Amino acid sequence: MENLRATVELAAARQRVSDAENDLEKDKLTLDRITGIPLEQKWKPAHAYGFTPIPEENLAQNRFDLKSSQQAVAAAEQDVRAARDQKLPSASIDASYGAGGVNPGNYNQVYSLSASIAVPLFTGGRIRADIRDAEARLAQRQAEYRDLEGRVAYDVRVARLDEQASETAVRVAEANKALAQRAFEQSEDRYKNGVTNYLEVVEAREAIVTADENYISSLFSYNLSKISLARALGSAETRLAAFFGE
Repeated sequence: MENLRATVELAAARQRVSDAENDLEKDKLTLDRITGIPLEQKWKPAHAYGFTPIPEENLAQNRFDLKSSQQAVAAAEQDVRAARDQKLPSASIDASYGAGGVNPGNYNQVYSLSASIAVPLFTGGRIRADIRDAEARLAQRQAEYRDLEGRVAYDVRVARLDEQASETAVRVAEANKALAQRAFEQSEDRYKNGVTNYLEVVEAREAIVTADENYISSLFSYNLSKISLARALGSAETRLAAFFGE
């Protein structure tokens, strides 16, 4: 009976390992997309990544899509000003200078100078249409920017909350590991002194394994939240090194 139970537990453990390996490969693909690594490129971590708090100086936002939207708004504002300036009179001056003649020894100076002023008297309808069209494009660009700004702020806030919660979970799991280790040592001492049986030692060892698994799970969630935060802040490919203490 015990042999059968152990066989079932072994099969379940192997299934968990297979699922974990599959999740690892999918997480690596997600990291490839964030950092720009080609999906077909094979790689593995250079070393084990433990708990590394995020330095506060690396939390400044640097979203290129938001900057691009800002530039689009600025360009639309320039279009509106240019459309409105069509109402203003315009002045131009043309000048030319040269020489002319039958032969080089008989050249005469030739020059001309003219000036003109244009007043838009009969183009008011077209100009108003241009202004309204430019203002409509500006309103659209401003709406797009506000929408993107809100989504970016939301993404950063959510990612930051997840990172803070995950960091707290890691610290708690780390403390539980230390407590489980102390409980195991005390159980061993009691067993050696004949105060308790070996079952307590086995249970204390199982508590250590459970604490280790909880720590690994919380550390994984924390590191994943750091990747999400780096993506939300922008320039993830340069932030990840600082976030992971490289």
